[in-house]
Amino acid sequence: MRDLGVAYYSGITNGLLQGQISIPGQVVFSKIGVEGIPVYNVENACASGSSSFNLAVQSLKAGTTDVALALGAEKMNIPDKTKALAIFEGGWDVSQADENAATLVQLGAGITPPPGSESDRPYSKFMAIYAAMCRWHMKTYGTTQRQLAGCVPRITSTPCTILVAVPQALHDRGSARGAAHHLPAHAADVRAAL
Repeated sequence: MRDLGVAYYSGITNGLLQGQISIPGQVVFSKIGVEGIPVYNVENACASGSSSFNLAVQSLKAGTTDVALALGAEKMNIPDKTKALAIFEGGWDVSQADENAATLVQLGAGITPPPGSESDRPYSKFMAIYAAMCRWHMKTYGTTQRQLAGCVPRITSTPCTILVAVPQALHDRGSARGAAHHLPAHAADVRAAL
C-alpha cells in the first residue's frame, strides 16, 4: 500500500442509505489504512465500478502514478428494501421514467415469460426492462433461455453490463443458435467482444 499513488472509490448508496453524503471513499479507504493520497469518488450509476477502473488505468497510462486502486462497493442490505430499490429508479431521466419504462418493456412483447419468473415482491422496474430486452433478443436472434442462463453466471459485473454484453457477444458470433458453446467465459472476454 505504501506505493499507492491514487485511489478511486465508486458507489451510489452511501449517501442515500447510510447518510455518508460526502467523502465516502476517504472514509472507506481510511479504515484499511489508505490515507495521504488523492482519493476520487466516482458516481456513474451502473457504470461506477468500471468508470473507477477506467480512471485508474488512465492515471497509470498517463504516468501520474505507478500504482492505482479502484474499488466499487455498495451496501444495500437494509431493513427497508423499498428504499434500497428506489435508488435504481434514479438511474435514468426521472422526468420521463414512466414513458421510458413503458417503451422499453414493450421490447419483450410477443414472448410470454414462463410461469413463476416474475416476483410478487417489490423489485426495481429495471428488472422487468432487463427481462424485456432479453426477450427482444430471443425473438430477434433466436436466442434460447438456456443460452442466456449460461451467459449470466460467467459475467461478473452489473446487470447493466450484462444487458449490453450478452446480446452483443451473441450477435458478434453471427447467430445465437449454438452460441452457448462459444460464449465468452469471463467478463473481460465479453468486453473484448464489444
